Amino acid sequence: GDVLFARSSVKLEGTGQVAIVGKLPNKKTCFSGFIIRFRLNTEKIYPYFLNYLLRSNPYREFFISIATGTSINGLFMC
Repeated sequence: GDVLFARSSVKLEGTGQVAIVGKLPNKKTCFSGFIIRFRLNTEKIYPYFLNYLLRSNPYREFFISIATGTSINGLFMC
């Protein structure tokens, strides 16, 4: 149920992509520094709805419009 959010990508279209992590095998897992991993309070936000929302055209267009970079585009929000 963790959410993965790509804050950086070589391709502009890859910036801001989101995915929900299913069950992983009982092995150690490493995540890239280009990925933000977070866990939601599922009593307040349903992860699959967030996944659907962030993949929608308005959000995709927004993420692409605010991405900055030269060869690697990234979302840097404060």
